[in-house]
This record gives sequence, structure tokens and C-alpha cells, in this order.
Amino acid sequence: MFKNIARVAMVSGAVLMPVLGTSTAQAADETRQAWRLFVTDQKEGGVTVVDLEKKAVIERFDTTGYVTHLVPSESGKTLAAVQMDHDAVAVIDSGI
Repeated sequence: MFKNIARVAMVSGAVLMPVLGTSTAQAADETRQAWRLFVTDQKEGGVTVVDLEKKAVIERFDTTGYVTHLVPSESGKTLAAVQMDHDAVAVIDSGI
């Protein structure tokens, strides 16, 4: 896992998004917060998702080309990975 984390340092774009959720086993007023880091890979193309609490890569999304912009939706449920050089946009489910 650490070699994947090291690769994060070489990329040029990132979006940090909070993930909030309430477990059914928890009381309604208790909320668990976690953070996910969405990182673009300019060399290979794609977006890597890192769980900061676990310090682990949890997902990788391949794209047609390198991602020039990461844009979260207003709700935070999706993330647009814009690939301007390829006239493409990949919509990624943020897991929120």
C-alpha cells in the first residue's frame, strides 16, 4: 500500500471530500466523519481514491486521458473528472 501512497505525491490535482454517515447501530444524533482524497494521475491518467483514516488506496478509476479538472457536484455524491485534451468527462460516484 505504501508504494501507492507514495505515487500520490507525484500527481498534480486532488480533491478532498468529507464522507459523513450514520450507522443504524448508532444513535440518530451520532455521526461518523471520514475523509476521502481524490487524486489525479497526470502520467497514466485516472483518479485514485485514498481513505485518509486507513491510509490506504480504496479505488482507482481509469480515464481516457489525464484529468485536467476534478469538480465535485453540489451534493458531493459525484465528482466530474474532466479530460480537456480528449473532450471527455468521467462521472465518479464519491461514495458519499
